[in-house]
Amino acid sequence: MQAGKLASVGALVILYIQSKNIINRMMILMVCSFGFIFSYAFGAVFSNLSWYAPLALAVYTFVIHYSLYRLNLNSPPGNFFFTMITAMAIAQPIDLA
Repeated sequence: MQAGKLASVGALVILYIQSKNIINRMMILMVCSFGFIFSYAFGAVFSNLSWYAPLALAVYTFVIHYSLYRLNLNSPPGNFFFTMITAMAIAQPIDLA
């Protein structure tokens, strides 16, 4: 069940399609998919560093918000899912071994 919940989060990338041009759609989906992967990896790195996790999440949220603003993807859902995925990864206990 835990793996299923985590896997279904990746399907939320479809909400970022906002263009009529097929090439532009595919480019946005690719960038957002890699952004989701990076968001989870970033959160997983800071999941065991409990004192630095809130600061890392705040800095990462600012960077994602600024990046999406510069790419003109600031319409809804905006940076919500990137931040949610990072927060989910920080909250999950990850065994380093």
